[in-house]
Amino acid sequence: QDPQSKNWWLNIDGRDIGYYPGEIFWNMASGDRVGWGGRTKTPAGLPSPQMGSGNLPDGNFQHAAYFKGMAFTDDERDIEPNKHDTETSIDNSDCFDLDFYYDNHGFGDSLQYGGPGGVCGD
Repeated sequence: QDPQSKNWWLNIDGRDIGYYPGEIFWNMASGDRVGWGGRTKTPAGLPSPQMGSGNLPDGNFQHAAYFKGMAFTDDERDIEPNKHDTETSIDNSDCFDLDFYYDNHGFGDSLQYGGPGGVCGD
């Protein structure tokens, strides 16, 4: 978020692409987190669909879904994420998984995620 205009900027490869007006996201004025990931949903009792390609993360970015070059900037325009502040969350590890890779072989900070779905329990 720009500290003066309060607009939320989208920047790709160091280039400002555009912004979302701050008044649209008024409830994020003191936001201190950002997230990336995937989600599936089915009615209770039905098998969960696959996420991404259906493969679990294995480090090979041709196998499972991924985000690469993940970053955001704080109000000082310092690039994050800081690996010591990164948290991961998996709702159901019976069917899905994720791996976070710091400075991954020229991809930058990357997240690989997905899984086959199926009968995942509660």
